[in-house]
Amino acid sequence: MLKITSNLQAVTADLTGRLKAIQEPNGEVRDQMLRTIALDTVAQMKQRIHVDGLNSKGTPIGEYTNRSEERR
Repeated sequence: MLKITSNLQAVTADLTGRLKAIQEPNGEVRDQMLRTIALDTVAQMKQRIHVDGLNSKGTPIGEYTNRSEERR
């Protein structure tokens, strides 16, 4: 006969605890999560805007013409 053991209860309890910690309005876990999300978003926006020159729709922000380069 095959005997199966599982840690499903422990895993479920751990996940439930983590989800409850995220829901705390001024909790440290929530702050860390939001900070990570914000910093990642800023890094992606910097790359897209300043390096790739694209707006939020993925199209170029603007283009320089020869005339605007002559003014320099």
